[in-house]
Amino acid sequence: MSLILRELRLSDAPQIYSLLQAANRAASVPIGPNWNLKDVEEECAHKGWVIEVRAETDKAELFREDVGGPLRGASLGGRDVPSEDRPCGAVINNLCGFILFRRGAEVDEITFLATHPDWRRSGLMVRLLKHMIASLDFGESFRSCEKDVNADVMVPDGVENISTGITKNALGSQRREIWIEVHENNHPARSLYEKLGFLQVGKRPRYYSDGGAGILYSYESKRS
Repeated sequence: MSLILRELRLSDAPQIYSLLQAANRAASVPIGPNWNLKDVEEECAHKGWVIEVRAETDKAELFREDVGGPLRGASLGGRDVPSEDRPCGAVINNLCGFILFRRGAEVDEITFLATHPDWRRSGLMVRLLKHMIASLDFGESFRSCEKDVNADVMVPDGVENISTGITKNALGSQRREIWIEVHENNHPARSLYEKLGFLQVGKRPRYYSDGGAGILYSYESKRS
């Protein structure tokens, strides 16, 4: 089994929707808009990065009833498949984290990001955000920086490695920004953004359903 970081696909929408539901149930504060599947499908038509668990069904551990984490109820072709119906050698993919964003002329605005509750505190969101930052900072030379982005990640038992599957970025040489908004009481997320170099640039009072304010952060690329 391995973890693969790759670009978003439109076909990821059903798994992203399921992950969003799980993340919202586990969150102590609202983490974003209350999207339905159609909303997610529309957003997946834009840009994004995902991390998926990838494995083959001929590995005996996938057939055990006690396999935990995001591999439980493994999906095949976007649907849940009972272990007895999985063909030997078929690839099982489960998303465990994602970033969705919209690309503007000078700004990449993150519309939603989340990690599956079973993979929280594993370093996956750090990986995704560093990957997105590197795509801005290094542009055409980003491919040579894959190793730097590929920092250590704590993964559940049975996952052997994590690698990247990306295409070359070609954003030009202009300076760009990443924008993200977060609940004022989501302190772990705010701490992570600030640690990665995001700066607080604004506030939206009573932005969330519980009355909490939205804090706006910006990261400016280091390219000149």
